[in-house]
Amino acid sequence: MEEQVRRYFEHSQRIRTQYEPEFVSRLKSQEGTKTSRNQHSYRRLGKIGEDTYAGVRQLHPEFEFEEEKILKIMEAYARKAAELSEGEERIPSFCIGVKLDISGNYGLVTEDLSRNSQLLIMDDRPPMGGTILQTGEVVLYDLIDIADEHKYRHINDFLFMAESNIIDLTK
Repeated sequence: MEEQVRRYFEHSQRIRTQYEPEFVSRLKSQEGTKTSRNQHSYRRLGKIGEDTYAGVRQLHPEFEFEEEKILKIMEAYARKAAELSEGEERIPSFCIGVKLDISGNYGLVTEDLSRNSQLLIMDDRPPMGGTILQTGEVVLYDLIDIADEHKYRHINDFLFMAESNIIDLTK
């Protein structure tokens, strides 16, 4: 495993361990601002702990993919975030897999770069980026396009989306 991916994964798992009860509570409550972009929907979960803002990203319901394909898409997103995590552009600082229900819906709990809508994200380089206007900081938030199957079909093993590494709301 690439060192950068390992570091990002370990950091994500530390965040999971630290805040899992709060994540579970917020995810089950179905509260939070929901937005949609391209193929994903995103629900802001608000401030978690002292300075962590989180949200959950999932595919739009109209994409009726098999469970394995959804897992691959989410794994590809998390791995792409890990690969870009030490670059100049800002990406979510963690990705944690989540099984949302028994029907095979999965998502990713990620850092909310808008800080619960406190910072406006403007699309200026769709589909791969934007700018947080108040800071001028360049951020990446749509890291893969599900139509680009070549970006995720090669995934044969899971790290971020492995059963032992996700938050499971069905338990």
